[in-house]
Amino acid sequence: MNKTKIRVSFSDCDPGGILFFANLFKLAHIAYEEFLTKLVPGKNYFISEEFAIPILKAEADFKNPIKYGDEVTITILVKTLRVSSFELEYIIESDRGVLLANVSTVHVFVGKKSFDKILIPENLKSKLYEFMK
Repeated sequence: MNKTKIRVSFSDCDPGGILFFANLFKLAHIAYEEFLTKLVPGKNYFISEEFAIPILKAEADFKNPIKYGDEVTITILVKTLRVSSFELEYIIESDRGVLLANVSTVHVFVGKKSFDKILIPENLKSKLYEFMK
């Protein structure tokens, strides 16, 4: 499993000090960037000349309030893996292990020039298998 710890800043919150709903995706994306960076060290999938990995779908389900100053742990698991796409599940917990939220994202590999679907690169696909739920 891949875990990322993030402290919630006040700029992520509404005036009441509760995480602004859209910023849950920001926290998930920070964990996603770290996840991809750790999967294949030395390979930056965000600046590839050959392909992009856009998000096709994103969902969030809040379970408990996330507040200013909270340190959250985001665990990422691979929920599904297909030939051109994969789905990630993000489990967001407090530092005491309380479930705060779940996020899921579906990503697809596309060629940068045509934006047509392409196969997931084999080196990345084999690493994604290691994190299957």
